[in-house]
Amino acid sequence: MSDDLKEAGLQYVRDVLSRMGWTPTKLAQEAGLSQSTITRPLNSSQHKFAFSQRTLLAIEKATGMPRPGILGGTTHAAAPSLKLPNDINDASVLLAEYAISQANRSVGPDERVRIVREFRRLLSDIRGSRD
Repeated sequence: MSDDLKEAGLQYVRDVLSRMGWTPTKLAQEAGLSQSTITRPLNSSQHKFAFSQRTLLAIEKATGMPRPGILGGTTHAAAPSLKLPNDINDASVLLAEYAISQANRSVGPDERVRIVREFRRLLSDIRGSRD
């Protein structure tokens, strides 16, 4: 594995830790990884291995922070901003239409996870606007 990929993986994990405000131990717990899987590469410049794709995917799923393209991630266009209707029934219809339009695309498992998270965020926004 090239030094560029190794460094990109380290930078991704550092960015995740910084943005989430987590320790490496917390990240390992949330991602279902052993603590040493995260801490060894971060703490030792002599560590000869890069983060595996399995490790990077577990981190991405645990945090919702996509991996950079160089690490096997994909870049996603931002979801369009939606003007949410005041009426909960209209909002529910809007969300259902959005989910159906997303489901009609041919997508892989990672994209499905992203769509579900986006749908949940939209639903949370609607619930929050009703309070």
